[in-house]
Amino acid sequence: MSRPRAAAAICLWLILCYAVAMAWVPDPWAELIAQAAVFAVIIVAALGWFVRGTWPARSWMLAPIALAPVWGLLQLALGTTVNRYRTEIAVLAAAGVACAFLLGLYAFHDRRVSHFFRVLAIMLGTALAALAIVQLFTSDGRVYWSIRSLYSDQPMGPFLNRDNYSGFVELILPLALWEAVRSTRSAWLFGIPCAIMYGSVIAGASRAGSILVSLEVLAVLVPALLSRRRASYGALPRALAAIVLIVVFASLAGWEELIGRFDDKDPYGNRREYVESSALMVKDRPLLGSGLATWSIVYPRYAVIDMTKASFHAHNDWMEWACDGGLPFLCLMLIPALRGAWLSLRYPWGFGILAVSLHALVDFPFRVWPTLLCFVLVLAAMEARGAAEPD
Repeated sequence: MSRPRAAAAICLWLILCYAVAMAWVPDPWAELIAQAAVFAVIIVAALGWFVRGTWPARSWMLAPIALAPVWGLLQLALGTTVNRYRTEIAVLAAAGVACAFLLGLYAFHDRRVSHFFRVLAIMLGTALAALAIVQLFTSDGRVYWSIRSLYSDQPMGPFLNRDNYSGFVELILPLALWEAVRSTRSAWLFGIPCAIMYGSVIAGASRAGSILVSLEVLAVLVPALLSRRRASYGALPRALAAIVLIVVFASLAGWEELIGRFDDKDPYGNRREYVESSALMVKDRPLLGSGLATWSIVYPRYAVIDMTKASFHAHNDWMEWACDGGLPFLCLMLIPALRGAWLSLRYPWGFGILAVSLHALVDFPFRVWPTLLCFVLVLAAMEARGAAEPD
């Protein structure tokens, strides 16, 4: 295992842990600290690359991801943003994600380092899920049992709502599912993290989240059940054991609230009006948009209904990106999602890329920076090729 690559992976994991732990903070300072840490690590790594005279990784995916902050800088330079401060903050966030992706490409080129990072990510997801379940039933709506948020009365761990929480778990769960069917002695142990993470989404009663994590279970475990080659290595009993644990733990967590939410006659209520308003916004500024992270400022002028409270997001990240950056920026953001979906056909542990991209059609998981960070790290692990487990 390469020590420099392992050190970069550990730094990325620690930054991810911090970002997740501070996901409840509405002000940008918490994210800025995480982004500053990414910039510091990339500077140190770049010095090493310069001394050795090597480029860390080669991937065409770096171009669209790196162009995201450049697009925000273009809006600032042309004066097309309606709020310079918000766009500047968004540029820093996008730049932090791009630097993290480059670090991930470098670190995960070593297959053992990639696997090590994925195991660490599973540990983070398991701890987060256990915290979310216990907090949900015992904290009376407080983050960490002590912090009352003005933006949510049902936080899931440090995430302020069940959908944002589900979006993060959707990225981690396939990693655990894949480990549960691998041909190793410790594979049996990963059925427990799978069950805890799946059960936490059921307990949180996110409709989109529950559907997507269920699809992830099917997408990763069913091929293991049907594959003759993997059955010869014992994947079949491990997959069955994981499914049993998932069903049992989800039942313990409780299906009642989730089933009740599916009885809603109009589950897309309000979101439909947000999309209609966003379409009007895109029609007026189709090329450069109103400025990254400015949707909530522009929205009141285009609202098709009167809301009783402020609206901060379009509940559709793809439409919000089209509003903020224009149609070219939307196409730019689609590239990593489509690439990740394609790679997940080869590397099933990356199926979370597709799941969270679909979730973004009805909510705003990408507006939560730790989820976006985790997204590009999973994508970097797949893109690095050497991170993939042999089939």
